[in-house]
Amino acid sequence: MAELSVVVHGPNVQDHLTELLDSLAAHSLPDAEVIVAAVGDWARETAERKAP
Repeated sequence: MAELSVVVHGPNVQDHLTELLDSLAAHSLPDAEVIVAAVGDWARETAERKAP
């Protein structure tokens, strides 16, 4: 079970999604779970590019 879950939801989060995913990737968080509720093609493509 993950010790940290991050869920991002809200209007106009496109400008922050890449920054958020880059920030999370820069830290060693072995027990972290990141859930991206990708709405629209741009968000889905961004999330897919950042997925390990």
